[in-house]
Amino acid sequence: MVIEELNSAKKAMEFQTREITEQRMGVGLLLNEETSTSEEEEEEEDKKEVLTASPVLGGAHGLVVSKWLQRHFEVQSQTSLSRGELFKAYIIHCERNNITHCNPATFGKILRSVFPGVKTRRIGTRGNSRYHYQGIGVKPKACRQEKEQKSREIINNEDVTSLIEGPNILVENSQELLPLLHGFPTCEDLGLLKSENQVVEDFLNLTYRWHAVRLLDCVLRAEFYQVKDIIGDFWRSVPLSTLILLSVPLVVAAIERCDQIIYRTMNGLLLPRLLSPLPKGLMLTLNHFVKNLLYWHQEGLTSVPPVIKNAKVKAVRQFKSSFLRQIQINHMSITAHGLVEGRDTAGTVHRAWHQLLGYLRKNPVLNHFTSDSSGTHLISQYLREYGNLWDTSCSLHQHLNWVEGIVLNNMAKVTRLSQSKRASREQLIRQFVLEWTYISTQILKLVTFISPAALGPLHLLDIIYKDYVLFLLERWDVY
Repeated sequence: MVIEELNSAKKAMEFQTREITEQRMGVGLLLNEETSTSEEEEEEEDKKEVLTASPVLGGAHGLVVSKWLQRHFEVQSQTSLSRGELFKAYIIHCERNNITHCNPATFGKILRSVFPGVKTRRIGTRGNSRYHYQGIGVKPKACRQEKEQKSREIINNEDVTSLIEGPNILVENSQELLPLLHGFPTCEDLGLLKSENQVVEDFLNLTYRWHAVRLLDCVLRAEFYQVKDIIGDFWRSVPLSTLILLSVPLVVAAIERCDQIIYRTMNGLLLPRLLSPLPKGLMLTLNHFVKNLLYWHQEGLTSVPPVIKNAKVKAVRQFKSSFLRQIQINHMSITAHGLVEGRDTAGTVHRAWHQLLGYLRKNPVLNHFTSDSSGTHLISQYLREYGNLWDTSCSLHQHLNWVEGIVLNNMAKVTRLSQSKRASREQLIRQFVLEWTYISTQILKLVTFISPAALGPLHLLDIIYKDYVLFLLERWDVY
């Protein structure tokens, strides 16, 4: 598809060039006239473009453009693409998918944020030279298909694992969104007879599912302002007789479950990778959208029965809490990357941690936390594992994988409890969070006396760890 778009762009550019050449010849311009800028001017323009390629993106186009670039292009140091043809291919892509396109300046800034190493060069003979992006090329088709297949496999797996890496949802039009919304409850799942509840069955798996596709399609196109109207118009169009049927507690729970599936998919569209840095403009746009989404449900569903409205507001509030927490982790991870990978800081923390382990062997102050010997052994094991992370200079990604392993290990007993034992599940989760908080606080207190220089980095990482633990527990308990 992208090859066709580039070819179409090339033909359009060639046609434009011929028209311009004919016009110049018509007014008597000499073929040997100096039409290109000097080398000094070219270098100055190149530097100017680099300086203006800030990470702050105008509007919400960054999401669409960056996904299109990441899907179809890759770093190729020996390859160059015409700047005009590449932008024209993007325009063609937007026209085919009915997407509002950005201007060339914004497109260039987004491209440089996705491919920071790309440089601008002017290639061609004098009078016919054009600007090219040096260091970027089209991905092989097989590579793109393999990546998309892996992405779909990740989406189909609802486990908590690998949340740092994805899910990286790669879709470009609404036809690809429908398969992502698998798991909508049926009458059979609810214990209802389909023959007697055909209206409910059709609503959940036809009407409401296509409504979800419309919502996700707006998010995919970064047209967030349309979501409010789509939500309001949809619920105003539902007949009163259907709303009465949907107010049954079992069906309300099913609608809430559908909303959770919708927001899980929306989360993957908005934030494909938890630790990939977000441009400031895009981060602010996503923050505003998620906060407005809750307001639109609280204030806009005037024609919906309260029991349905409350369930939908609850699902949106859970999504908002989880998504804003991810944004916070993403923002803090920019600083944390430098701490974990910085040689001086890593050395300071490494020495402080081994001093701490030595102190705890002589003064087992954490032993009184649990009377169970297996619990004491487990805490000691986690402390050694964390020391190993610093011994082997692990990345922040590996640090969060370690946190994720602890959460999964400790939540094994919770998975054996059914959803009907909600109170017991919540009590076990609350107990784990309290234990984590207490142990980390005691450790930071000890580090204050042992190595004050290591307190700052460990405190920042502790905040990220806690937020990631809460994010995992929220997502795991909801989905």
